[in-house]
Amino acid sequence: MKKIPYLVASVILISCSKETVLVTETSNFKFAEPASLATAQQAIITNPNLEVGYVASYEDKKLQVIASGKKNTKGEMTNFEKLILVNTINNAWIKYDFNTDFLPSKAETSTGFIIEFSNYLGTKFDISVKKKSDGKEVTSKKGEVMYEGNLELAQKAKGYFENGIDYTKSGRVQGILACDKTIGGIAAGAYIGQNIAGCITAGVALLAAPELGILATFTAGRTALDACSETKKLIDNLQNNRPAIQCPEAGGAEQSCFSNIVSETGQALSNCGQTVANTWLTRKACECNDELQTRGLLDGVGGGQGDPHLTTHDGFAYDFMGHGEFTVVQSTNDKLLIQVRQEPMNNTEKRATINTAIAVRFDKDVVNVFSNPFRLLINGEVQNETFVSKRLSDNTLVTKNAEEIRVFSSNNDEVMIRYKSRIDYLVYLNDGRKGKLKGLLGDFDGNRNNDLVLSDGKPLTDRSFKGLYPIYADAWRIKQAESLFTYESGKNSLSFTDVKFPYQEFTFSLTAIQQAESRCRQSGINREPYLSQCVYDVSLTGDISFAESAKWSQSLTTFSTLPIASDLNYFQNVRIEVGSRQNQSDMKNVIDFDTGKTYTFAESKSNKAIDGVAYYDIIQNSICTFAFLKTCGISCGVGSLNDYLKSISWNIWNTGMIQISNGSDKAFKLKINNLDFYNVQNSSGISSLLQNKLNKNSDYENGVAVIEDFSKGIDSQNVFAFITADGKQGLFRIVGTGINPVTKISYYDIDIKIQK
Repeated sequence: MKKIPYLVASVILISCSKETVLVTETSNFKFAEPASLATAQQAIITNPNLEVGYVASYEDKKLQVIASGKKNTKGEMTNFEKLILVNTINNAWIKYDFNTDFLPSKAETSTGFIIEFSNYLGTKFDISVKKKSDGKEVTSKKGEVMYEGNLELAQKAKGYFENGIDYTKSGRVQGILACDKTIGGIAAGAYIGQNIAGCITAGVALLAAPELGILATFTAGRTALDACSETKKLIDNLQNNRPAIQCPEAGGAEQSCFSNIVSETGQALSNCGQTVANTWLTRKACECNDELQTRGLLDGVGGGQGDPHLTTHDGFAYDFMGHGEFTVVQSTNDKLLIQVRQEPMNNTEKRATINTAIAVRFDKDVVNVFSNPFRLLINGEVQNETFVSKRLSDNTLVTKNAEEIRVFSSNNDEVMIRYKSRIDYLVYLNDGRKGKLKGLLGDFDGNRNNDLVLSDGKPLTDRSFKGLYPIYADAWRIKQAESLFTYESGKNSLSFTDVKFPYQEFTFSLTAIQQAESRCRQSGINREPYLSQCVYDVSLTGDISFAESAKWSQSLTTFSTLPIASDLNYFQNVRIEVGSRQNQSDMKNVIDFDTGKTYTFAESKSNKAIDGVAYYDIIQNSICTFAFLKTCGISCGVGSLNDYLKSISWNIWNTGMIQISNGSDKAFKLKINNLDFYNVQNSSGISSLLQNKLNKNSDYENGVAVIEDFSKGIDSQNVFAFITADGKQGLFRIVGTGINPVTKISYYDIDIKIQK
């Protein structure tokens, strides 16, 4: 690889007309590895009416990157044709045109020069530098050699735009991402494009006379994007670093800026760079933070939403409806402290509370957010409606858009606050805080089973309504001297406290639950624990606006996953089919819980590991063990199914039990709900829930459970418990149902957790 000397601070420029004399301490400058994506803030602009489709900010380098290109009907860039680098300190800029091979064809500088790149042949190309004013060539070079790997980078960039990029970590269950591979591909392709531009332009400063000012223009870009000798690491970097990718709606100043930026030059372009730097992060329509999506709730995301439903940093979900001010998160080794205020929804509402205020302190500075009416206070001072962002004395950053306040610490922690009619919040913590926290959101030690403790460290042994109130609530209730809140005249912490609240525990009819679930699903809530939380809120209050809280939390987090070392298997969205007659054989109605796979009767005839069969019975659909079928026979209304099995010489009659666990069975009285299913993470957790009440050798008793009673419908709040013939215990729940439009066969989608 040809090494081009790079001009650093020690370069002495001696100019005589067009002659250039270069004196350097070393001619072999060692380039650092690629700019870390962790420091990049990126946005994808999906407005089909704007050519600009990508913006990135490297605050530490004072560099803005803006890219434009062709877009599809969704407003997503399918390539990039122009790339603009703006130095936000001195307003210097370089604007690149790219060819169809994702290599620069021309660059224009803020100092009035045009750089042309041509005759790409393998790893070589020609450079020509001209004055923009008269078109006269200043200097040129033929056969310049690219930095090693640039062609590979260009091919990668093109591939990312065409195919996207999957940031999902290996070994993790992939959930439904709020931002898909296409969005990731645009960001990855544009990021590579920045580095290609930087690498190819690196030698221009050595070719041109110093009075061109190219060196000064380009320095900011080079220091941020000095990846030329480490291009393979660049590609690896894209997989290993997952920065936040935002999807803002361009508006106001940046709307005008983006509309003209492709053709703008001079001061207008510099001003646009400043506009982007100041405002583009503050008007987002969706959060596509892939890092948060891949790490999931088990890796440090906790929070509270609705009336209120809490999820600890280790992923334990529970309801907490105390009335007062409480410690949510408190560090045991620094000044991190987060407190919330919970109040009844209105003066007449005596059933549930909501979050009405939150206080955040990372070091010295304190941020207060209040709802209804909205107020933002920083260190006790009210911020006006035009507030966009502010860097505080301890390097805490506070930003605001039309829906959210975000508070960032200098240690990569973040609190995201939705401040509509109530406060919903999510807390993202860095790994260094594991095991060093206390409060309502737990200790973040990786074990969700020990998250609920009193303030003195003693475990909360009773997690029922009576255990939570008042003992647990009072343990985390703050005293006036501990409060971070700013109070109106005449008020203090006691003004917002009712130690007797909530007054009672509420239950709901099946009809109310089904109606609430239907409304929540129509609002787009389809994942746990958010669906159960939405159903509870709407059943309790009749207010569908609570779906907004659940949807917000659902969009910013991911599916629950099990720890890598878990002794459970977790299978999601397993489809089991049920026909319209008992002897129907062309459907996958036989299930092996151990593998999460379903089969037809013909496929499973010799499979000794199968555990159950789903079947139709005029008034209901059920699932049972095969031993139940053989023992019960015609007396249970499955005679035609048994006749069919005999006709194909069926000989697998595995024992076990399958039991609905809603407390209705007189013998077991197991009452397990969706949050229990969500929270259970290991074999001992399942054993604790099932209390050793299931018998693997049963050939009849409790070998069947009703999936759907046709007169009542599906109660998806039910969780089913089972034990297989080899003694493995597990749970499953219904997460969806429908009719295959092609085969016309009814189906149920289920999630399964089973001991390994």
